[in-house]
Amino acid sequence: MWRERPFWQDILKEIIEWRTLELREEIPKPRPETRRALRSLLAHPFFSPHARTVEAALWDPYFPLGMIRRTILADVTGMRFFINKTRPDIQEALSLQVAAAADLFLEAKRDLVRVADPKTVTCVPLDGRLHPLPSGGWCRLCGTCCQIGGVQAEPPPGVGYPPRWVAMIEGSAHPHQQLCPFLFQYFGRDIYFCAIHRIKPRACAGFGPEDCARCRTDIALHERDP
Repeated sequence: MWRERPFWQDILKEIIEWRTLELREEIPKPRPETRRALRSLLAHPFFSPHARTVEAALWDPYFPLGMIRRTILADVTGMRFFINKTRPDIQEALSLQVAAAADLFLEAKRDLVRVADPKTVTCVPLDGRLHPLPSGGWCRLCGTCCQIGGVQAEPPPGVGYPPRWVAMIEGSAHPHQQLCPFLFQYFGRDIYFCAIHRIKPRACAGFGPEDCARCRTDIALHERDP
């Protein structure tokens, strides 16, 4: 019976930890222990229907592994009520949120090639190699401001978003969407960037240093990762 196996969140957190180290150390392929953990996760009935999608996303160097842990897997503590993410009655819903994040991330990444030139819309080439990140600005690329389900998809002047992008940006592209699919992570580092930085919605582009300072000092919605 599955209840005799390790809890699926523990397995996923283990994969995130190991995959993060692999990316930071520039290990080209997942190590055997990481692959074994993934096979165990994908054998779970919650994940077996989404196995191919989840695997592809977890192996991608831009998938926001850290943000999955900081949001979907983290207890909710910054509201008037507390949500313990180990509650048995919400496990399937949480797993669907992980699968949705994987699916929408892969779709967004494909679209950056299919409907847009990634060289003109993002702040770093998405070719699977390390590149210098923009420097000199106020943004620390911590991703805190992007821990939201969506914003109004109002593009900058002269830009039009495909209808599917509108849904992605506004958080309605999937019934279990929790994160913006255009929030990417940089090779396992604590660095997050917008994959459509140069054409990001006006609400995001207008977010300034004062907003950032307020955001970082507000009570966090999710429990801090240990």
